This record gives sequence, structure tokens and C-alpha cells, in this order.
Amino acid sequence: MSRFAVILAAGQGRRFAQDSSAECKKQYISISGVPLWVQATHPFEQSPWVDRILIVVPKEDILTIQKEISSYALSKVVSVIAGGERRQDSVWVALEWIQRHREPCDMIFIHDGVRPFVTQDLIERLWKEKEAGAIVPGISVTDTVLKKHWIDPSVFEFKRLNFFRMLCYCEPLNF
Repeated sequence: MSRFAVILAAGQGRRFAQDSSAECKKQYISISGVPLWVQATHPFEQSPWVDRILIVVPKEDILTIQKEISSYALSKVVSVIAGGERRQDSVWVALEWIQRHREPCDMIFIHDGVRPFVTQDLIERLWKEKEAGAIVPGISVTDTVLKKHWIDPSVFEFKRLNFFRMLCYCEPLNF
């Protein structure tokens, strides 16, 4: 049975482009000469808990990414495919690819191609917890969180939420 990592790098980076002077999509920004999507992929390439990697990118970038794979020693990458319009569409396309290629699979990690700081320890912990079903790592919220409460259409107040009952979900997701 295969264990897949699906690296989602199909975003258009619209929010990122609005907030910066970057002229390329966020997943292609280089840090220390290595694009973010590669840095996000490397931990899965090095992990004994992952056999195959599927990269999901915008359709127009497939050939470019396919050419770059060998330069970064990503031997576990089995394919680069076009993502969907939204993140959930890209996940669906990846799952359909796995099913269509009749890949027997007992584990799938879903990871964001612009989050390069996933650790081997986290991947291993998620693997070991797989018997529980789908796993989503979370971090306790320590900041004050406010919710906008509308009193009428033009007036609102902030209500403080109980952050002790909150988690921020992280990646990778595992099922």
C-alpha cells in the first residue's frame, strides 16, 4: 500500500500579490535559492512514511514544475497535475488522480505548498495516530480573539472569545 503526500501549490496568490511587490506566485518565491513549493515538498521526500508525492499546480505551470523536479532531487514525485479553481477542488482532483491510477493507498497527507516548515517528527506523529482516522494537527490559541457582533446594520461591538477552547489547525492534514 502506498502512502501519498499531496502538495497543493495551485494557488494564484492573489492576497499575497496585493500585500507585496512580488511579481510571481507565492509558491515560486525562493528562499535561499529554493522555491517554497520545493521546501514544502522536501520533508515528505525525506520521510520514510511517504512513498509517493503528487504535486498540484496551476495548469499553465505544469511543464515548468516537471522540468524542475529533477534539479531538486524529488525522486518520489509520481506526477504534476493541474489543480482546481479552489483549494478543495485541487484536493478533489488529486484524490481522483490517485483513484484513477488505481493506486492502493492507506495514507494520504495533504500539505500546502507554501508551508515549508513541516517536520519529520510531525509527519511521523501523524502516521502513528492514523488509526484514529483523519488527523488534523492543531496549535492552542494564545492570542486574544475578538468576534465582530453586529448590533444593527451600521453599529457593531467586539466580543472576546474564549481562546482556551480554540485551536488553529495546521498542515499537513492526514487521512
